[in-house]
Amino acid sequence: MPAFLPPWRTLAAGAFWITGTVIGVNDYLLEITPIVGNSMQPTLSPQYYTTGARDTVAWHKWRPAGPDLRRGDLVMYTTPHRGEGSAVKRVIALGGDTVVLDKRRRPGRDEDGEPKPSERTVAKNWDAMAPKVVVPYGHVWLEGDNWRASKDSNHFGPVSRSLIVGRAMGVMWPPQRWGRPWEREAGFAGKTKVVKGREAVPVEWEELVLGV
Repeated sequence: MPAFLPPWRTLAAGAFWITGTVIGVNDYLLEITPIVGNSMQPTLSPQYYTTGARDTVAWHKWRPAGPDLRRGDLVMYTTPHRGEGSAVKRVIALGGDTVVLDKRRRPGRDEDGEPKPSERTVAKNWDAMAPKVVVPYGHVWLEGDNWRASKDSNHFGPVSRSLIVGRAMGVMWPPQRWGRPWEREAGFAGKTKVVKGREAVPVEWEELVLGV
């Protein structure tokens, strides 16, 4: 029996372990993605539709929706209306908070203020929620900073924490954009009003969640 593997087997084994490690890190620890679209402007990729410039953001993926999740954090989540899709939005409210709906964010009109027939049902659902929404236990209210071009909780309501797959660590590229621009005051322009509350386990869930 040879004392060592042939070169091609050594390379194959190395490629297998490197690929597995990269996939594991990407799925459970860290992911780096470019930000496309304009729903988070001017906070992220502010020049995307003028010059094509994109911010590249690093996301930590180990318990991104843990107890240290804060209002104002940026998260990547699996969209409720597209099970295979993901999006980036800001956490506006946590479970127990009351969201005062912003009329500008009512679905049903495009960026030019023209009616969108395809969103009539969504608009009716928004009207049914108005004027205030109490975010249920285990959920968050997510919105894009660009209220003119964002499909978010105003379209599909509070989002389960279980759908959050990453929390933003910082902009990695380009160098002049390095840091956490979403923590600057400009990122909160036009922010929806929130009355902070206390997240409590529903009585009917206590046995399941707390084991009592």
